[in-house]
Amino acid sequence: FQRCLSAPAASQNYRKSGYDQGHMCPNADMDIDAESALLTFRACNICPQTPELNRGVWKAWEDKGHKFAKKFWLVTIVAGPIYDNTNKKIGKDKIVVPTRFFKIFIVNNSFYKVLIFTQENKQPEEVTIEELEKILNIHFKLKTN
Repeated sequence: FQRCLSAPAASQNYRKSGYDQGHMCPNADMDIDAESALLTFRACNICPQTPELNRGVWKAWEDKGHKFAKKFWLVTIVAGPIYDNTNKKIGKDKIVVPTRFFKIFIVNNSFYKVLIFTQENKQPEEVTIEELEKILNIHFKLKTN
């Protein structure tokens, strides 16, 4: 995360766009130090999300991530955008609007929950890691000892 070299997400791109600046890693999760907290506002950690998604079900699952961390002590969370043949863009910098998002909760080196969220703020769909890998064309490999 600290290698995120992109510029701070320019707020003017989001003004009057109808989208929130949705954090993939919430600012509250990076209160380790001031530098880490500031990095959450970099463009590589921000994606356009509808206000309903960002302030609704996405926020609820951020809160569940905090509960998982208290319950299981160590939880790794991976989140990001999914671009399904979208050409919708916002702002002068032409930021591409994702159609969906994913969130993976890894507990004790096992995939605990794998969710896909739509911009329409419907309940997230729970999928297998294999299904998400197909959608993203990425292979998630857990480190084994």
